[in-house]
Amino acid sequence: MNILLSIAHHAAATALRGEYLTRCLVGWRGLAESGIQDFGGPCQATKQHRLDIMVVDDGIHTAREYVPMGLCDWAHVPGDPLRLPLECRKLMDAQRFGYDLLCYSEHDNWPVTPDYFDQAQDHATMTNGVLIPHRFERIAVPPYKVYIDGNNGWGNYGAMWAVTQAQWAHWRKQPHFVEYTDQFAGPLESGCAWSLMQTFQCVKVEGLESEHIGDRYAQRSISRGVVWSS
Repeated sequence: MNILLSIAHHAAATALRGEYLTRCLVGWRGLAESGIQDFGGPCQATKQHRLDIMVVDDGIHTAREYVPMGLCDWAHVPGDPLRLPLECRKLMDAQRFGYDLLCYSEHDNWPVTPDYFDQAQDHATMTNGVLIPHRFERIAVPPYKVYIDGNNGWGNYGAMWAVTQAQWAHWRKQPHFVEYTDQFAGPLESGCAWSLMQTFQCVKVEGLESEHIGDRYAQRSISRGVVWSS
């Protein structure tokens, strides 16, 4: 399968942010190309795919100097970094030909389910819907994994998505394809998910997961007194 992934990098350029982005790139590329994604444990993919990755930033807050060469291509789009999800979509639209899946992610997430790409393609073919992974963060105490998107009221938001070429052809005809809005949590989250959810049925299925770097959302839940059983 040929896959195009666009990543919006909207954080200040620091060595730590470069480390986070590198971890994201290795996670995506390892799962697609090598069949293994080993952050937090081995994860053997069922198939290997060709993956092209384009990181999009505003040209000022760029982590390019901190990321090893060869992991991705770069595009710098001057302007409001909160508009980067839409800029990712525009750039992918210009490069969409020849790809089976077109994917988007923020810079600190990656899928961990072995057959994520195949599940996404199969679900789209059968239902014309879009699968959104359950996003989690790791913490140092039981239950060790905290699922975060169900705790913030954002429903099917997962900071990433994957659509087929046929879905893209339908999506790009919609008047809201690259509409700028903050109707869904904020402009960054809206740029990722609002137009997608206006066009397709987005669902989360059991067992489809992605990891978010850090534990800030988990800690917010902990501070509100949320308790999980191990």
